[in-house]
Amino acid sequence: MSTIVENLRDSCSRGASFDMARHLARTTFAIFTAGFALTVASCSENAAPPGADLTDAGSLPDDPASTDAGLRTEDATDGDTGPIATCSPGTCAGCCRPDGTCAAGDENAACGAGGAACSVCGGAGTCSAKECIPAAILFGGSSLVNGATVKREETWQWNGSGWTMLPVSGPAPRFTHAAASYGKKRFLFGGNGDKGSLGDTWEWDGTAWANKSSTGPGPRHSAGVTAFGNDLLLFGGEYGLTRYAETWSWNGTTWTKHDVPGPEPRIETRLAELGSKVILFGGIAGTTAYGDTWDWDGTSWTKRDVVAPSPRFGHAMVAWKNKVLLFGGHRAREFYGDTWLWDGTSWTKVADDGPSPRGAAFIATVGDEVVVYGGYDADGKGFTDTWTWDGLTWTERKVQGPSERIGAY
Repeated sequence: MSTIVENLRDSCSRGASFDMARHLARTTFAIFTAGFALTVASCSENAAPPGADLTDAGSLPDDPASTDAGLRTEDATDGDTGPIATCSPGTCAGCCRPDGTCAAGDENAACGAGGAACSVCGGAGTCSAKECIPAAILFGGSSLVNGATVKREETWQWNGSGWTMLPVSGPAPRFTHAAASYGKKRFLFGGNGDKGSLGDTWEWDGTAWANKSSTGPGPRHSAGVTAFGNDLLLFGGEYGLTRYAETWSWNGTTWTKHDVPGPEPRIETRLAELGSKVILFGGIAGTTAYGDTWDWDGTSWTKRDVVAPSPRFGHAMVAWKNKVLLFGGHRAREFYGDTWLWDGTSWTKVADDGPSPRGAAFIATVGDEVVVYGGYDADGKGFTDTWTWDGLTWTERKVQGPSERIGAY
């Protein structure tokens, strides 16, 4: 323990300015003795400048004689989230939250003041407001090459400022698969492969793809999926000429089918989590495009009688802050470039400008922004542009990324 204390004292005092010392984060050490958990914080935000007399700092419970500088015991709790501390490079036990704190049980490594320790995120994320933000992962898709459809199998990462193709192997080439992020992971199911519809389940952990299951929903493409709590919820899809109205959930290990009434069979519908519910909008079956809004509460579907965007399918939809953002989509050859927000009660159109009208575009939330990439227009032309939404406007990001592709999710 004395060695740890000396290292912490050094990190607070050697050559550091007073301002830097103030920003060095505090850390929680859970010390369990006789059934009591004591929280020890290091490098307090009120740390004195180098050279000051810091001998009156209290003692650690396992070293009564210790008077090491900058260490003190305190009952630092935050409701039922457990001990908290201001994060510091190399000392915080969990990934920082947006307010700069970390709690026992938080995952990933610490982000330091100003993002100094963001490199510990392993390149799988960026740091914003001291929070480790996972990058958006895009897989597969299709492109037209000399008039032929080519299915892709690359994995790309958007970190908020640029695209990187990751040198990894994983699922077979495909497009119109179902994909969603949950926690620090990315989920992928089914899609159109070289030999028809697929029914495999894959998971990306930030470093590599793993084939998790070949059982569950039958092979299908164009299903809708989203995170729902610690699980994933999947609806619809198509195999051959059969369109499904099935509801399935994935808990990370197994699939469960929910035999409940709900939306009509459809493909190219979109789902997004909002609070304690999942929102489903749109889709198509045959020549019928839907403009209906449904929510799932964990046990049943409820149709919402609301004014909504025009009927469409192949739109992009994602949870963003405390709302659901919907962009684009199409109905037959009428393609849309409008942006809508669902607040849990009603839909509101918030923009008509931004990315050009398109369907089957990639969408994800990265930090406070929404990113949209690719898709196709009424002439079947694929896009290679990248756009971000900040809550007010769309901005085209002049960056090089994946080649044109459709149905890459």
